[in-house]
Amino acid sequence: MTAGEERERPKAVTVIGWLWLVLAGLYLLRSLVDLVIWKALGPAAPTLLGATEVCLALAVGLVVMIALLRSSRVCGAFERSETLPSDRPSIG
Repeated sequence: MTAGEERERPKAVTVIGWLWLVLAGLYLLRSLVDLVIWKALGPAAPTLLGATEVCLALAVGLVVMIALLRSSRVCGAFERSETLPSDRPSIG
């Protein structure tokens, strides 16, 4: 092989390289869009974040209530299982 000749790269290396470049470009584009949206919504951020905190508080409250209700059903089922079948309340 002389100095003027160059070995051809494997096809997989070329494809992986182009894939990385395309993905990097997409991530850059996404970041720029996020930056523009952040700058546009900057003045309204306290209002939006306040509403988000209220929604999160309500969601957390619902999750806790659901967990409490489920655990009470499970505990109630264990308590009822110690009774005789004739003593169990009927469903329906």
